[in-house]
Amino acid sequence: DDLCMPNDGGDHDCDFPKEIKHGYLAEVKGHMARYQCHEGYHAHGRDWFSCHDERNKDDLCMPNDGGDHDCDFPKEIKHGYLAEVKGHMARYQCHERYHAHGSDWFSCHDERNKDDLCMPNKIGCEFPEFIEGGKILRAGDDWAYYECYEGFLIWTEGEKPGVALCVNGTTRMPKCYKPKQGCAFPQRVPGGIAERISAEGASYRCDGGHVLMPTIRGSEAVCRDDGSMALPYCLPEEHAYSIDFKLENNFILINVKTSEGESGWKTVCDDGFNDFAAGAVCRHLKKGRHGTKVNNIMNLESPPKQEIGYTRVSCHYDDTLFYDRRNCRADEYHGGEQTCLDHEKVAIVCYNEPWQFSANVKVDKAGKKTKLACGLKVKKHGIDLDMKRVKNSVLQAHFFAIDENNEEKRIDGKVRYKKGQFILVSKMTVKCAVCKVVYNKDKVVATSSSNGTECPAA
Repeated sequence: DDLCMPNDGGDHDCDFPKEIKHGYLAEVKGHMARYQCHEGYHAHGRDWFSCHDERNKDDLCMPNDGGDHDCDFPKEIKHGYLAEVKGHMARYQCHERYHAHGSDWFSCHDERNKDDLCMPNKIGCEFPEFIEGGKILRAGDDWAYYECYEGFLIWTEGEKPGVALCVNGTTRMPKCYKPKQGCAFPQRVPGGIAERISAEGASYRCDGGHVLMPTIRGSEAVCRDDGSMALPYCLPEEHAYSIDFKLENNFILINVKTSEGESGWKTVCDDGFNDFAAGAVCRHLKKGRHGTKVNNIMNLESPPKQEIGYTRVSCHYDDTLFYDRRNCRADEYHGGEQTCLDHEKVAIVCYNEPWQFSANVKVDKAGKKTKLACGLKVKKHGIDLDMKRVKNSVLQAHFFAIDENNEEKRIDGKVRYKKGQFILVSKMTVKCAVCKVVYNKDKVVATSSSNGTECPAA
């Protein structure tokens, strides 16, 4: 009986106190109120309360030091095990073929039965969210309906176009196919019309009173190898919006601007976040063509204080902006069952090439011999690898002496690799040297000169 409330929020029995123990009233929406904890305290469970919520609001805010010594988290639960503990919170992981039913985080005094967390995966058919050239629109227990992207036609084994069926545990899937080579660019897009269409591409302009929602090429359409497209489109001025991004210690902050105002800077929860979405952020910021999440890779400082505003942020292609609503998604975060904590705020790095190499060569005298050392640094997806732990198998280094005529002469000898350094000891007198790092025997990925005072001018 407490579920359905009047639209004006007029539940006059509501009486939300402005102050609670270690916290205060932050906002009220209809018959719901959210409380904020003071500095040094955090919310224990959901921070939203309804009018008739039976929880004691004074039990909401707990000290950050996690000093709740009544905690006793079992190491094993039914079909699962204890994965990590943070203060008075613990996360459980389900065994293979089981999944978490609800939030996998438990507080010390969580009233849920932990043995009810892990449920068996459904036996039957699993319908993929995306198929080549198309994506799912809606689904039931034993069926799903798909649509194809522009430029594709759909073929279905059966009488109902676009419908996938589960028959005795086997899926009968529709297929999206291109009727001819290339993309079939449409004459019109929402709120706009094509200025140019050719086999190579298309560009669009907006109707009067509309604002362009661009692709990575602005008003140009993008045709992908699989025949799908990224199309610009236009929105009425009163419905148009823009998205600003910034990185604070690698953490993503988003601010959405509309005709009604701004959302303010908010962070992103890592639930459902993928690297294609990281790439979209990097392209918005013009910091690189691609991106990757680094929360579990880099030792990051404390996350920003801004509240989490978005979750389930993902993209299907690594060439989009977030204006591409067909291939990118972001859900507003309001708490609830899928609780996101501070340590789940997303941090990323941006990069252009998946692998980056750099070298630094030094020349030292070793008695009557010359010791040449070529230090190597490698970045994978924009992140420095610990070269002391990298065992080399596909990289080689070649050393060359540079004479007074600025000509290279190969220095022969056995090159050893140790903890990120290629080392060559030669009987040859060398004043200036060049190191070339080669991948797979023929591709030079990094070059370095010792640049000493004995080196000839370039």
